[in-house]
Amino acid sequence: MPYENFAVLTGYLGSAPVVRFTASGIKVANVRLATNYYYKDKKTGATVSLTSWHALSFFDAQADAAATYLKGDNISVRGRLQDRSYITAENPTPRIIKEIVVLSSHLVAASRLIRSSAAVAGPPNLPSDPDASLSSDPVGLDSELATADPVFDESWPV
Repeated sequence: MPYENFAVLTGYLGSAPVVRFTASGIKVANVRLATNYYYKDKKTGATVSLTSWHALSFFDAQADAAATYLKGDNISVRGRLQDRSYITAENPTPRIIKEIVVLSSHLVAASRLIRSSAAVAGPPNLPSDPDASLSSDPVGLDSELATADPVFDESWPV
């Protein structure tokens, strides 16, 4: 049985992706993703939340998609784990980080900041019929959320 280097994560972006280009002209976007794990404390019975941060790297077409994401967006990613080392000018000791090289990503829900600002501004295309009911989802995310679970959507390339 072959072993696979594969990760699937769903979480919230800690900031907007930083987009750069390599020396050879390849587009790269880097961002950190927060995921939560919840458990019940045996002594107190209180629910405890543990947040983990994951470094994500998007390349080429995935970097184009990542450039549209904003801080607080809820995204789901599939990718592979990779170790990368680097040296800074302040500290000549090599540092090694583990990151996820994203193979595919999916916006699960836009950040609440975007949703609330769009709700204040109103829907971009008002219906011509004033009696027509307006959508309760001005950003149009409900239709995306009604689709199959993005983590296990078989249409995603692996």
